[in-house]
Amino acid sequence: MTTREIFKPATNLKIHNMRSRIVSGVAGIAAIAVTTLVGLSSLSMGEKVAFCFGIALSYLAVLFSGRFERVVPDNIVEEFVSVMPDKVDVDDRFAALDEANRFFGSTLQPPDMFRLVASRVSEIVDHSAAVLFFRDESGHDLKVAQADGENSDLFRSLDSEISEGLASNAFLNQSVETERRLVSDRSAFSADHLAGFSSSAAIPLFENGNVFGVLQLFMSRETKFNGEMTELLSAIGERVAPLFLGSFAFEKTLSNALTDKLTSLPNERAFHMVLENQLAESQRYMDERPLSIASVDLKGFTELNERYGHATGDRVLAFVAEEIVGQLRKMDFLARAVNDEFLLIFPTANEEMAKEILERIDRRFAELKFDLSADENLVIELNHGYASFWKDGETGQELLRSAQLRKQQTKAMLPNKVLLFPKEYVN
Repeated sequence: MTTREIFKPATNLKIHNMRSRIVSGVAGIAAIAVTTLVGLSSLSMGEKVAFCFGIALSYLAVLFSGRFERVVPDNIVEEFVSVMPDKVDVDDRFAALDEANRFFGSTLQPPDMFRLVASRVSEIVDHSAAVLFFRDESGHDLKVAQADGENSDLFRSLDSEISEGLASNAFLNQSVETERRLVSDRSAFSADHLAGFSSSAAIPLFENGNVFGVLQLFMSRETKFNGEMTELLSAIGERVAPLFLGSFAFEKTLSNALTDKLTSLPNERAFHMVLENQLAESQRYMDERPLSIASVDLKGFTELNERYGHATGDRVLAFVAEEIVGQLRKMDFLARAVNDEFLLIFPTANEEMAKEILERIDRRFAELKFDLSADENLVIELNHGYASFWKDGETGQELLRSAQLRKQQTKAMLPNKVLLFPKEYVN
């Protein structure tokens, strides 16, 4: 016999209660009517008393037959059902998680995957918020990776490691931990984080026998956890761990595919993806949303590589990337293309604004000296060309060709200069 066969759902109980009240009301009216008729009849006094007594017994029987069918109060049934669902329902929900693993395990970014998992888990164990913790770099503490539900913004804003609380206990003990009244978590989170929650469950997530993270569920009601509930939570952990691992592996693969290893900047592929999105916005709003791009490279970089070697050339490229980023607006985008070429996107910037940003970058490099060796410094100068949407092109390829052509024209007019200075004279 299943849980739902013993404890009827709350909705069925409410319907039954209403039906019982209707039957009781009709029976009461009927009892009054019959009693009145008996009182007006020509029966003897003894017969009338006997009839009235029988009517009273019948009415009481109707009342109590409805009352005894209510096994437990509505609120108790609702709480029990929400915590321990029917086994058939659980199997269906687990099947949904397994399907999600098959179809989305390695194709969804972590935030999307976590929202999907939190939604599926809520159908098995009712909760108000879910928080995913991963090991930090030390491997001893936890840090918040994802959060969904109530107070999720507060959890996501936590940038410090978590070394206490229920999640930390589950991580260290490598077992499901549950708690009513959140005593342990009050040492790890503020009152605002825990506002509205009354109980919690922390589920360790395993990879090859080692815990790599913890999924913590916060409930608004004070839940009574038992052995069967703990087994259910462990089963949830086994199902969702591969989903999280696949999602984060996908994010890492995607990041590697769009990142330049030398400078840690986005690569040319990422540049074209961002440029297409920016072009869509500019095409939609036209003159209200200007857009410019630029192509930048180093003067005399080939000679620099030949004279000092590629290792020094790589150091120079990393240095240039860092300094350019420091001169950009927050909304600007910098990527490294091939060799010493860098590509920039200036959202909301017209031709004049693009020129101003490039001039600011030039001024910055004029002030800097790059240490080539203990005895020599290098002054780096840049070649650059810009292009503005609509004026120089309407597509990404047209804009990039215009910017690179303008850069080549600048290089043809001015000789390449790599200025080397002995340190004694610089100092």
